Amino acid sequence: MKKELRNKLWEIAGRYLGDDKAHGLSHIRRVYNVFLEFKKENPPIKKDIMDAIEASVILHDLGRKAKGNHALESVKIIKKLVKRGELADLPDLDSILYAISVHNVGPKIKKDFSDSKFVCASFLIIFDHMDGIGAIAPYRNIELFLDYDIFPDKGKAEFKKIFDRCLKDPESIDTESKKMQRFKKSVLGQMAFNYTVTGRILKRVDSLIKGSLLEKEYRKRRELLREYLICLKKEAENS
Repeated sequence: MKKELRNKLWEIAGRYLGDDKAHGLSHIRRVYNVFLEFKKENPPIKKDIMDAIEASVILHDLGRKAKGNHALESVKIIKKLVKRGELADLPDLDSILYAISVHNVGPKIKKDFSDSKFVCASFLIIFDHMDGIGAIAPYRNIELFLDYDIFPDKGKAEFKKIFDRCLKDPESIDTESKKMQRFKKSVLGQMAFNYTVTGRILKRVDSLIKGSLLEKEYRKRRELLREYLICLKKEAENS
């Protein structure tokens, strides 16, 4: 991507996002750093698709401050900017718009890597969710859910049972995630969602990453998630 366009994207991101702790520029920078590390490995992804992924990473949360589905609001903003001529040089606009539109719900899973929209969406979601699992996740998700009780009285016993199952086997988070979604306004529920979706999509794009840092970093962050579950369980038991 040309430096001039990249700088323009960052200027626009700053204009719309500001310093919001959960989804402001600090979040975008962390997601972008994961993208940069992956790009260093020279993965078998065409340059135009890689540029589209880069643009998607920087622009994906533009609609965060608007009401409604922030992903779709982001798409509306980008379309307006394109129409006004501010983003006339975006690479593969269709892929960028699709990736951003589904980044909070996930693309339809398939293995057709000739579809640039699917590749772009898959990697945007992976990079985005890497900021929702691991060391930064407790802080970031608590910021998202400050208005809610982490341990709701209703269902607290079931919540503890879910903790126990996940602690015995971190992989069980995959199968427990639907149950956790009953607590989706909790830190654990959000982290479990991010973990599950990230893992599922990583498995689908394994032919493109082939044991890259993404997989290694994901395993590390899964262990950090396990440590966090231990802390949450202790807090629940003492509450």
